[in-house]
Parts: sequence; C-alpha cells; structure tokens
Amino acid sequence: DFLLAVGGGSVLDGTKLISSGLLYDGDAWDLVKKGYYPESVPMGTVLTLPATGSEMNSGAVISRIETHEKYPFYSNYPVFSILDPKVTFTLPDFQIACGIADTFVHVMEQYMTSPGQSRLMDRWAESILASLIEIAPKIKENKTNYDLMADFMLCATMALNGFSSMGVNNDWATHMIGHELTALHGLTHGAMSGQMMEKLDPILAEETPDIILVYGDTNSTLAGALCGAKLHIPVAHVEAGLRSFNNRMPEEINRVVVDRISSVLFCPTDTAVRNLAKEGYDRFETRIVLSGDVMLDAAKYYARKSSERSNIIDDLQLEKESYVLSTIHRAENTNDISRLKSIVKAVNEMAEERRVVLPLHPRTRKIVDDNGIKLNNDVISPVGYFDMLELIRNSSFIMTDSGGLQKEAYFFRKYCVTLRDETEWTELVDAGVNAVVGSNYEKIITACKKASSAETGEWKDLYGDGKAAQKILKTLTDI
Repeated sequence: DFLLAVGGGSVLDGTKLISSGLLYDGDAWDLVKKGYYPESVPMGTVLTLPATGSEMNSGAVISRIETHEKYPFYSNYPVFSILDPKVTFTLPDFQIACGIADTFVHVMEQYMTSPGQSRLMDRWAESILASLIEIAPKIKENKTNYDLMADFMLCATMALNGFSSMGVNNDWATHMIGHELTALHGLTHGAMSGQMMEKLDPILAEETPDIILVYGDTNSTLAGALCGAKLHIPVAHVEAGLRSFNNRMPEEINRVVVDRISSVLFCPTDTAVRNLAKEGYDRFETRIVLSGDVMLDAAKYYARKSSERSNIIDDLQLEKESYVLSTIHRAENTNDISRLKSIVKAVNEMAEERRVVLPLHPRTRKIVDDNGIKLNNDVISPVGYFDMLELIRNSSFIMTDSGGLQKEAYFFRKYCVTLRDETEWTELVDAGVNAVVGSNYEKIITACKKASSAETGEWKDLYGDGKAAQKILKTLTDI
C-alpha cells in the first residue's frame, strides 16, 4: 500500500521506479525506456544525504549495468520527505564535496543558460549559488554544524525541485555527460566536476594569475572558468559567443556558462558577436572583442610546415583531390545506433565512387565493432595535427561531425558535409560552403554529389586575417 525510501538520490530514484513497476504488467525496464508512467504506489522519503531534488520532484535516473545504459524516468511526486541535517554529519568529506559540486552544477546547467529571461528565476538561482559559495569552505572546516548542513540540504533540494525552471529555458547537456560517465565508468556527476575543480583550485590560489585564459567548449574549459569566477580572478574566453542552439550537446552548455562568467569575450566571427548581443551581454560588465579565429592562425602557420613533416599522403598512396576525408565521433551520432548506421551507409556508398579516408576515434571503433557495423573505406587510426592538415589540404571535400574540422575545411577551401543536425558555424552555411545534413542518408548523398560537382558557394574571409592571437595578446596586455 505504501513505500518508504530511506537513503540518498539513488535509493529514492529506484523506489520511484518500483512504485510504478508494481502497477505495471510487464518488464520495468520498458517503463524506463518510455520515460514516463502515470500510475504508482504512494511513497515517502527519508534522506540520509543531500539528494539534489529527488525528494521533491517526480523524476528519477535509472541505470542498467548489463547494457551500460542510463535514462531519466518520471512518475509521481513523493507524498512526503524528511530532511534531517544530523544524518549528514558522518558522511565522508569526499561525498560532501561531490554533493556541493553537484548542486552547484545543477543550478548552472539548468537555470543560468539564458540570462535575462526572468529576473526572478535568475535571482532564485543566484541565491542558491551564493549560498553554496558561502557555506562550502565553512562546511569543510566543520561538517557537524547543524545550520550549515541544513543550508546544504535545502540548497540541494531547491537546486532541482523544478521551481527555478518555470518560464525559462532548461539545458541538460552537462547532466547528460554525468549520466554517461556514471553508466560507463561509475564516476558520479558531482565527482566529474568536483575533481577537475579540486585540482585547479590550489594551483590558481598559489599562482594568483591576473587573468585566466580559457579556450573553446570542453569540460576543462568549464572547470577553469568556474574556478576563476569563484576565486574572483577575471576570466577571458577565446571562441566566445558560439551557439548551436542544441541543448542536448555537452559543448553548448559549456559555451553558455563560460561566456556568462567571463570578463572578456574573444569572438571569432561577427555571428558570435551578434549572438551575445541577442542574449543581453551589453547589460553585463563584460568586454566583447571581435578577434578573429585562432584556429586560422594555427592553420596558416602549420600549413607551411606540414608538407615537410608529414608523409601520410605517400604512406596511404593518395592522389590529390581524389579522396574524401571523413570523421565520426560525436555522441549524438555514435550513441544512437540508427543514426550511426545511416551515416555509415552513406559513407560506404561514397567509398564506391572514390576513396574515403576515415581516421576513426577509438570510442567510435568500439561501438562499430560491438554492433557489427561494417565500414567499407580506408579506416586508419587517429592522426596528429600535421597529418590531419595534409589530409584536409589534399582532399576533395570533407564529411564530418566535428566542429573544428568544419572550419579547417573552410580555411583550405574545401566543401564540408556536416553530419549533425545543426552547427555553431552558421556563417559557413550562409556562405554556401557547408551542408548540414544530420544523419539522413538521402541528404548526405545529395550533399556529397554537390560537393563532388564543385557547386559550392563563395569563399570569404569569415574568420579574420590570421592574426587573432596578436589581437588577443594586445587586449590582455592593455587590460
């Protein structure tokens, strides 16, 4: 008649699935794959550690060890939840640190992705962040202080109880990274973020830099920016203002959050500057600089050396502009087997007309092998930068789901077929030199035929003059 979950988030989540599974005539995993089931046995919760909202929402995250899968699941809210801060006094220090980091990232990823949408929701989120920043060092010194741990538990609950998401965009990309790492490696979401910041914090505290320069949209970029913001060290973000407008991409959440907490934003294109303007950055205390793209700087510089240091064209017995260069590595393509099979089908068909060179990411190779997917092309191991430059320069055109390779194709005047549903480099599409085709087999083949017939657009200097690094250095020096 009633279920009582006593534990942390995983216990609560598992009990939510059980409460629905008891009223479902079938395999409970089918419910997980459906994502939602409206019927459940009433349940209550007694927390033994901060659970980041599971005690006050209808959601759960369910893992399956045999298949390394992890999915969100929704049913009904708990009837009641009891939060007693005293039960947290005996938690290991590492677990407390993970919980604080987890709560902080939850707020950043879900509520701070679109600044200015709601003043009230922004203030709600910022109050949680400010509370965590204030109590974290105090908890480190005294984790048996009732008031501190009460604030911690309440912050964890309010970070994901659903209130702060009302009326504003939500971005779960970073959360999905945590799901995948937990499912594959057992690394918790909080541990992932906390470990990076834990290593950076003492270095920054000892070095006390005048400014922290971060580049791109990786997890380490996010960690460096968060550490800098927390230590009140100004952050400068190179490659700022890029937007794919796909909140499922881990890179997108990193871009948005890092831009928001940076003091100086170096934009590679006019489009990036306009994106920031649309998001209200003229109201923030940030300096926006149209620097051009440092990748163009690197490509120009190393292209003069690559032909002398790389033998890959001879080693693979390739003829200039007689082959297609392809890469496939993004999770959105490799984790969805139907997408991957559709892309591989198109790549294999292109290989019947001309050689397709495919430097294959180890993760992609494992997924291909595990699922019995056959690749009928020149599969090679990942290559270094000089080899990659030579493969790009001498290719006929590019097929890729990489963000950087789209630009490098443009630098060397190669048409690009982008195996994604969107791109952050929208100016390439507007110029008619990049076809965004997703995983659709027919669209991929059509775009490849266009690329083969040289029916491409106009080549302009979209990314500056190859002197972006000099502009960035001058700006930082002036500051």
